[in-house]
Formats: sequence, structure tokens, C-alpha cells
Amino acid sequence: MDNAAYLDTQTGLIATAVGQAASDSTVAPGVGGAVSLPAYRIRLQRTSGLAGYYTLGRYRIAMKAEELIGQYLLAAAEHWAAQREVTKRSALVRGNRAADELRRLATMIGQGGSEYIRAFSALLDESRNGVNGWAGFHILEVMDAPPDVVDRAFETLEGIARGDGMNALGTRMRLKELRARFARPSPD
Repeated sequence: MDNAAYLDTQTGLIATAVGQAASDSTVAPGVGGAVSLPAYRIRLQRTSGLAGYYTLGRYRIAMKAEELIGQYLLAAAEHWAAQREVTKRSALVRGNRAADELRRLATMIGQGGSEYIRAFSALLDESRNGVNGWAGFHILEVMDAPPDVVDRAFETLEGIARGDGMNALGTRMRLKELRARFARPSPD
């Protein structure tokens, strides 16, 4: 992967591919069976210095999917940062913009077809900055995902819903609606 960096000028976040991750591959479904793909680390950094690393299974598809997923990670990091400053009106505005951007990017990824959706589904394993919850909801709400990806999204969201706090409560409430939409029984 090239060491390309993506700068979101609105949020001031930079995403840079920094090379292959410690685990040298990710097993992913492919045409005719599973294929092993290299995993890459993506470094997220706010221009003020905040940084985090993300590992992403790299699918051999158009760069556009990787760019969209990188932008999605940036928007999730911005939303997470804005939640830390909920007493400031500017943070609420930034958080709402980031949430809108997450949905817009997820819709674009969904329009890319099953390969893009499968690449995006790697985010279900990423718990930092609430990425797995956002990804799970977006897979169910705005994507025409394959059944195995839908199952993984439900599993991820069920795990979040078992927790405590406002995030778990909100996830439980939204899952009731999604279970009805997908005709899925409650795990209880």
C-alpha cells in the first residue's frame, strides 16, 4: 500500500497508511473461497497531535473503497472527539456533522457493491472510537449486505447492547427496530 495520507481539512485529521500490521494477513471471503489478504495499519492523527492506529484488511479492489473507509475512520474519530466536549455548542455541531458524514460515506460504500461492503465489514472488529457500532448500524441501515455480513453486524451490535451506559441503551433500543425489519428474533 502506498504511504498516501488523507487530510480532512474540516476536522484536521490525517490518515496515513504506515505499513503492514503485526498480523500478516486477514482471511476474507472471496470468489471461489476464502483468500488471505495483507493487513495494513492506518495511523489517524489530529493536526494538533492526537494519534491512533487502525488495522484494516486490504481487499484487492479499487482504491476508492480504501479511501472511503479511511474517511469513515476519520469521521468516527471526529465524532468521538466531539462527544468528549458535549458542553460546547461547537462540539455538538462537529459531532452532528461527523455523524452525517459517516452515514454519507457508508451509503457510498454500500453503492460500491458486495466487495466494498465486505471490505467495510472489517470495521466490525474495530472498537476504538465506536467504529464497530457505527459500522454495524450502517451495514444494516444503508447497505444491501450479504447475509453473513448482516449476521456479523447483528452479533457486533448485540455485544454492544449487553454493556452498560447510554451507548448500550441506545443500541438496545435501535436493535429492537432492526430485528423487526430483518425478521430476527431477540437473543434473550
